[in-house]
Order: sequence, then C-alpha cells, then structure tokens
Amino acid sequence: MDILPIIISIVAVAISLYTVFYQAKISKQQQFESTFFNLLASIRELVNNTQGEVCKFTKLESDYNTYTSGTKRDGPYKGLEYYTKANLALQRRIWKALAEAQLSGELGRNASEKERLNIYRKYSFQAYNDFFDDHVSELAHYFRFIYNIVSLVNDTNDLSIEVKKKYINFIQAQMSADELSLLFYNGIGKYGSKFYDLMEMYNLLENIDRERTQNLIDVFYQFYPKTDFRFIRIEKAEELLLTQIEINKSKK
Repeated sequence: MDILPIIISIVAVAISLYTVFYQAKISKQQQFESTFFNLLASIRELVNNTQGEVCKFTKLESDYNTYTSGTKRDGPYKGLEYYTKANLALQRRIWKALAEAQLSGELGRNASEKERLNIYRKYSFQAYNDFFDDHVSELAHYFRFIYNIVSLVNDTNDLSIEVKKKYINFIQAQMSADELSLLFYNGIGKYGSKFYDLMEMYNLLENIDRERTQNLIDVFYQFYPKTDFRFIRIEKAEELLLTQIEINKSKK
C-alpha cells in the first residue's frame, strides 16, 4: 500500500488548520489593535473637549501653600488648561489638609513613620474626595475612560505581560503631567480602588512629575509601594514636609 498520498493528505490538512488558526489569531490581534488605538486617540479628544470651572481656595499669605476653603469658582477653562488648573487646586487642598492635620495635633515629629503615613493618607483621602465631588461632572468620565482602556489591555488573554506593559506605556505617553497627578490621587480616593491595583501592576504612574504634585510625591510615593517612581527625592522628604507644614501653621 502506498502511504505517500496519505502522508501528503495529512500534511495538507495540518497546514490548512495551521493557516486558519494563524489567520484567526492575526485577525483577533488586528481587531484588538484597531480598538485600542482608536480609544488611545480618543484620550486627547476627551481632554480637549473637557470644560468647566475650578473650585478655588482663597489665598491668605504670600506662601502658596497657605489657603483656606472658599466657595469661589474660577473659569471656565477648557482642554488641557482645565486639568492644569484643577490639579493646582487639588494640590492646594492637599497642603491645607496637611496643615489641618498638624493643627489637630495628629501630625508631629514624635509620630512613627507608619503613623505619619496613615495620617497623610487619611487627610489627603478626604481632601481628594471633597475635590472630586466638586468636579465630578468634568473628571468622572475621564477617569472611567482611562480605566476602561487599561482594563481592555489587562483582560486580553492573548497578550503576554510584557506586551501588555508596552500598550500601557502608550496610554501613559498620551497623558500630561497634570493628568497623571490627578490620577495618582484618584487611585487612593473612594472611587479609585478598582483602578489602583491596575496602576500598580503596570507602573502607570512611574513618570509622574514632582513639580505637578508640588513635591508631595516625595512623601506620598509610599501610597503606591509597587510603583517604581522615576522622579522622586526620598531623602529628608518627610522632614521637609513637616517643616513646611509648621511654617504654614505659624502664619495662621
């Protein structure tokens, strides 16, 4: 019996099955990339279309960290300028919250590092949540959109973790320094818990700008223990922060 035709037939079937499988895999990858890059391009469109007012704090002293709460709303601002103004307003709220922690007696030089970090988290958590509630109509859809893109990458099983990180880097590259700063606090806020783990997993905040956090990242980096922040200065950061808070306290 001549088995050569049988072997040829088997090989032909195997090649056909491989071709179908490979084409299906390529098609699926192309579909993912088409969806991903369309969503990626939409980030800038979303930012450019954002418009709203920013709740301000009234300045008390020449020092930019000394503020009291107020009902004044500034703006409206549109596009990237809105995120810049909103981020600045948030940093001022955080500084005010830390000054309040000092005035309350909870924050002092005798507190342990763990105690200080818990106090930082408590007061910044509340300050951010209040800020978000004041700006929910402008920011909520933005955070959901970024979360959904990251989730799309994370939930695509055909991608290796290394490839997923490359796609996440594309997302990070689309975001301004002010957007990353706002995202940092959103992750520790009451609505950001689901996103927090993904940001840690993919090092999404690694390029956060110190200046856009008014150097608070030098201390608050501990809120994200798995993230490898590239632009922080840990040395004496907490000592400098406590000193600044005490300066603010003395001005009141």
